[in-house]
Amino acid sequence: MTNDGDIDKNSYLLDMSKGKAVYQFNDSTLISSYNNAPKYNMIKNDFVIWGLRKTADGQTLPIRYHLAIDKKPKAGNTYKCFAYEDPDDHLIKYHVPSQYPSF
Repeated sequence: MTNDGDIDKNSYLLDMSKGKAVYQFNDSTLISSYNNAPKYNMIKNDFVIWGLRKTADGQTLPIRYHLAIDKKPKAGNTYKCFAYEDPDDHLIKYHVPSQYPSF
């Protein structure tokens, strides 16, 4: 360290005279696996879905879909949208166009 408290470049040099470093992970907070069992009836208005999809050429790719809604949807709602085939991956996709009030 320098006199004014800043760290200088020599602070990062390795001292090899002490031998090899050994790390022990006993009783640590190292996460080696993770399980998730969501309770779907407790989901309110923020959805994140993780999954896999196959491309047109058969490759499997990871996907993530995030949906956040402002109000709880009611049964019977209809939405104005149109379906189209994406020329890049040949999947059928949907789009909701912007609507503007007429004057």
